[in-house]
Amino acid sequence: MKPDCVGFIGGGHIAEALIRGITASGYLDAGKIVVSDIDGEKLQRLEKTIGIHPTTDNAEAVSQAGILFLAVKPGEVFGVADEIADVLAEDVFVVSD
Repeated sequence: MKPDCVGFIGGGHIAEALIRGITASGYLDAGKIVVSDIDGEKLQRLEKTIGIHPTTDNAEAVSQAGILFLAVKPGEVFGVADEIADVLAEDVFVVSD
């Protein structure tokens, strides 16, 4: 079953590679991928080059995702996990790189 939306918290190189793979495979349209990052310029570039839905609000990405990738630096994972714990639905599949 395909999720309605795939979410990414973090829009760095690994996230971009995964997004490109997801869209190139035809698994999901880029418009159904939401990426949250603190770097607005990075988000604008991903939106322009790939067509993702950008946001700086992690809760927005979490609330839309059926699959959620935590694509942040290792030292940031626990902080992000604490931040999103209250908005993360039980049926969301979470992947951390």
